[in-house]
Amino acid sequence: MGAPRLSVLEPVRVVDARQRGRRLRLTVVAAGGVIYRVRFLFESVHEAARQHYLGTTWLADKTPLAYVRGGNENALIEIDALFGGAFALDD
Repeated sequence: MGAPRLSVLEPVRVVDARQRGRRLRLTVVAAGGVIYRVRFLFESVHEAARQHYLGTTWLADKTPLAYVRGGNENALIEIDALFGGAFALDD
């Protein structure tokens, strides 16, 4: 059995965030204007609401994100946070 396959799409930007109960749907736009709808199901309404708030913050700040998908799971990751430590070199 091989290693799990990951797909990474970046950069994307959130253009809409909607919550209904434990479900969250984020609409993101990738380079070239391609639109994707990313759906999440959380364990609780509280966690979905917390993530919805984060999605609306990304929308307001126009935060560049990477969409990572593998197996049955997916994630949106802030690109600056992901690579922020990679370039911090001590001279």
